[in-house]
Amino acid sequence: MRFIQPTDFRIACALLLAAPLASAGDLNPPAGPPTPTMIPLEQVEPRTPINALPFTINQPGSYYFTQDLAGQAGNVGIVINADDVAIDMRGFTMRGVAGASTGITIANGPRHNIAIYDGVVRDWGASGLFLQDARECHIENVLTEDNANNGVFVGFGGVIKGCHARDNGAVGLRGRSGSSISDSTATGNGVIGILVENSCVVSRCTSRLNGASANITSPYEGTGIGAGDDCVITDCVSTRNERAGIETLDAAVISGCQANENEYSGILAGAGCVITNCAAGGNVTPQNQNPDVIYLGGIITGEGCVVTHCQVDDNKGSGVYALFDSVVAACSATGNGIDLQLANATARGQSLIQEYAEGAGLVVDSGGLIANSSAAESSQAELVAHQGGLIVDSTASNANRVPALRGGGSGRGVVVDDYIVIANTTATRNFIYGFDVNSGNLLIDCAAYRNGTCGLNADFDNYIVNFKAASNGPLTEFAARGDSPIGGIFINGRGNRIADAHIKQNSHGLTITSAENFTHGVGASSNPAASGANNFNILNIDNLILISTPGSINSAPHVWASYDMGGLLTQIQDVYTTSGDKR
Repeated sequence: MRFIQPTDFRIACALLLAAPLASAGDLNPPAGPPTPTMIPLEQVEPRTPINALPFTINQPGSYYFTQDLAGQAGNVGIVINADDVAIDMRGFTMRGVAGASTGITIANGPRHNIAIYDGVVRDWGASGLFLQDARECHIENVLTEDNANNGVFVGFGGVIKGCHARDNGAVGLRGRSGSSISDSTATGNGVIGILVENSCVVSRCTSRLNGASANITSPYEGTGIGAGDDCVITDCVSTRNERAGIETLDAAVISGCQANENEYSGILAGAGCVITNCAAGGNVTPQNQNPDVIYLGGIITGEGCVVTHCQVDDNKGSGVYALFDSVVAACSATGNGIDLQLANATARGQSLIQEYAEGAGLVVDSGGLIANSSAAESSQAELVAHQGGLIVDSTASNANRVPALRGGGSGRGVVVDDYIVIANTTATRNFIYGFDVNSGNLLIDCAAYRNGTCGLNADFDNYIVNFKAASNGPLTEFAARGDSPIGGIFINGRGNRIADAHIKQNSHGLTITSAENFTHGVGASSNPAASGANNFNILNIDNLILISTPGSINSAPHVWASYDMGGLLTQIQDVYTTSGDKR
């Protein structure tokens, strides 16, 4: 047995004396009955539970799910008949049944400030969340799946964030004007992935495999991301949709987006749009290679657009096709138009730009600009411009270099219509022509190297200044095609002016077949390289030919030719036509 020692007893007494005395409560309690001291339940959870469907909300406030909920045939799941309502689904699923209508909708709208978040809405007979009449609503972290109509449809100024719409019958995510959709995905929806009206923002979204039930000849149907006027689409990815990856009306800004492997076109934009830092590749599948549909290709725009710093590769139609008064700058286009099955373009009565645009790298219509860009390995032509355009600081190479695809009139590097300025541009290794120009154009500081049949083919009234042509013509790597335009420069119309050209080692040097052309300071040597026998081929009288280097001149009778050595004219002669007109 252990006995208590005096020391232990003293310690125990000290602890007892130090401990506070226990309270027995107020000896004089207040008058009246006792009141509860617990916190009320409505203060612990100041929200209204939703335990079953159908459910109608008639008062503002916060509501929450307590479990998974199932709809009833013939009824809407939840009807919101008040403003300032928040519904927390708490991760639960709201599932429709056969004959059920919409998951959640609005009554007696418009309604304001509706928020729904954190749940799943699926299998409803109409839309999942149909909030068209809810303004400034907010939908976040909601999955809508397998609903017969839309996944989510919000009203003016609505916000959809972090949502996913999958396999809905019509549109996955949809917003009226002023809406914002961000950080969301739309996959496998029947008609359109994401669709917004005017003045909306779509950012950091992914849309793919949409449009299986769409009528792709109708606007937007089959499109991954569709937008109205004045919208901004940034940092989005839209792939493998039945029509276009991204499609907008006018004055849109599209930046940092990827639109790849869509059935018809990557980006299809209206007038006055800005498209920058985008990529569009592999668009247009073989079954949809319809040459009468102009929106085939990588990036297709309306008039007055700006397309900059974009990459367009391996599209079956055009790489970039921009209509009137547009700018295409700092872009790269490679391998566009390959395998595009075209009807005979000339038989369809098309203009020059229509004839070549369907398989071209970069195309601008009237008044357009192509600058600081490159195009390569397209089936038809690389750079194409219509009337009044400008091509500057660009390259065009390897047009239609795939032997199995050669034929017809394809394989041009630069193709222009009338009144185009082409400056500091190079065309190399294109199957037929380096440059193919019509009338009234100005070429400055351009060069054509190793093109299959001809470096420059020009028609009427063109001004050609400081042009370099080397190694063009049916050389050993090209099969002879029998085309009339061959060699370095081929002039087949009247009124052309050539100054300071340098023509060397082509199959033929300078060939002129019409009258009333003028050359000054043209140097031609070693054409062909073995003999130099075809430096100058002047096949019509009444041309004024001033050349800067001696060489063989094969000419028709009475063609006047002179050597201009170092700017010193060594021979002056007047040539008269049979009618007596002085030249």
